[in-house]
Amino acid sequence: MTRLKDLLAARYSCRAYQARPVEEALLREILSEACGAPSGGNVQAWSVVAMTGPFLEEFGRFARNEAVRHPELSSASDLFYPDDLPDPYRARRREAGYNLYHALGIDRRDYDARKEQMLKNFQFFGAPVGLIVHTDARMVRNQWLDIGAFVQSVCLLAADAGLATCIRGVWTQFRRPDDPVKAMIGLGNDRRVACGMALGYPDAKHPVNIFRTARTPIDEYATFLSERPD
Repeated sequence: MTRLKDLLAARYSCRAYQARPVEEALLREILSEACGAPSGGNVQAWSVVAMTGPFLEEFGRFARNEAVRHPELSSASDLFYPDDLPDPYRARRREAGYNLYHALGIDRRDYDARKEQMLKNFQFFGAPVGLIVHTDARMVRNQWLDIGAFVQSVCLLAADAGLATCIRGVWTQFRRPDDPVKAMIGLGNDRRVACGMALGYPDAKHPVNIFRTARTPIDEYATFLSERPD
């Protein structure tokens, strides 16, 4: 049995996948077991739309076209990062972006190539499974924390099954009244998208899947107290 710490260490954001389909029984097992994630008051505020096959391809094309038609959506500062994101957070983000494009051989000044890579988000990087995680629009911060625990559980269960995932926050931009992307999968104004996820068997030889982002040493983010600090 794979140890949890090994799964955490091995997990990464996979951006290239094999064409091999994921068996529906396995997908249902992963999503079912992920419900073991903690949930305040046992609210379990998460819901999932799981897409495969021709519909996934159609949905991805449509979402991509909508993102191209409405570039202003992805510039909404409240969705992704603060406008004044300070260091060390800004430095970490820039390093991750640099390493991604370097792995793909994309110059940081090649804006067309960078845009094209970004748009692959909306087609789930060619993964055979696309997940949209959504919740009741009335939910507040505590429920969003629970949704994060559910999403992490999906990632680890998938990794344990030999699959890879990529959590993408770009899907949150589809939040206009009567948004057509949401409507295509049956979501109305009473639902809010938490994230999208690509899921499938990784293409381990693809350059984009070889680089890894760094993790901060524990002493930079954790404080251990045995008495009241001065």
